[in-house]
Amino acid sequence: MSEALKLWARRIADALALEPGTVFVDAGAGSGVLTSAVAELSGARAIAVDPEPRPQLPGIERLTAFAERLPLKTASVHGILFSHTLHHMTEPRKAVAEAKRVLKPGGRIAIRTATHADLRANPHAKWYPTIQSAALAVTPDIGLLAVWIRDADLDIDYVETVTTPFEGNLADYEQSVVDLAVRDWALSPRGHRHPEQAARQWVRDRFTRPPDVQETLIVALHP
Repeated sequence: MSEALKLWARRIADALALEPGTVFVDAGAGSGVLTSAVAELSGARAIAVDPEPRPQLPGIERLTAFAERLPLKTASVHGILFSHTLHHMTEPRKAVAEAKRVLKPGGRIAIRTATHADLRANPHAKWYPTIQSAALAVTPDIGLLAVWIRDADLDIDYVETVTTPFEGNLADYEQSVVDLAVRDWALSPRGHRHPEQAARQWVRDRFTRPPDVQETLIVALHP
């Protein structure tokens, strides 16, 4: 388990107050790697929900469904996780309301996200302005997330900025910056040079290790 995965698994387990005997849902679980890590650290029962069929993982119940329409009973789970998923959903406000429906009273929702401030804080954001503008346009900022939470009759418990280690070494980081720079260059008018060499040199001149990633955790309570 990587440092970043372990950090977030612990943060989420604590945020949802998970322990053996509790049940949590990862809404938009994808591969289920984070779901599995949270379950392993907390001892809680995990339900991984995703609209696409996914391979089974040991100890995790898989449900193929949309977060806006969870095939779960009302007041049946202790925690819900949205990890970088709400901005992918067609009806994210409805997904938050649906999470409230399936939560037991006293249950918790954890939203792991990149706010607009987080996205702008990336030191290499200068290399992908077109992609960043598109990301900002579709990513709900913290104010809108707070509205969705309160409209679902949930209470915001706390909001924290989490510094996450980059997943990989310096060569991985360099390649990720190059990939973004090249993609952005391909999307924008081609009145400037191919950015690969400049992006590589920029990383090599500034970093001896990958910079950390800034993310946000929002925790809400079912009163």
